[in-house]
Amino acid sequence: MSDTRSRKEVQDEIAETRAELAETTAALVAKTDVKAQVKQAAAAKTTKVKQATTERTARLGAAAADAREQVTATVGKAVDKAKEQVSAAGDETRHQLTDGAPAEVVRRPIPIALTVAAALTVAAVVALVRRRRG
Repeated sequence: MSDTRSRKEVQDEIAETRAELAETTAALVAKTDVKAQVKQAAAAKTTKVKQATTERTARLGAAAADAREQVTATVGKAVDKAKEQVSAAGDETRHQLTDGAPAEVVRRPIPIALTVAAALTVAAVVALVRRRRG
């Protein structure tokens, strides 16, 4: 060191060296403070997970809304088709029952086999009653 420096310059250099030593000491303390490092890393991870969760929630919400719209449209089409089929089936049945005249229902003739069966049943009952009487 030269003696030509003034007292002020030496004091400034000492102050600067002390500041540098304080920074170096603080950095060394921070490196050796494992607990603080763990807390800092945990806070960083927590922030990262929260951001990822928020983004995924938004994406899933949008996907759910899209799916809901698609299902609603599909169900609406199916309901409309079912209504058309029921209406057509009702019209066809009404036409068959009324022979095209909606105001009156056409009575269908009783099948011959049913008439013959009823007549035979009546004849059998009459025969049984006569036998018992005597």
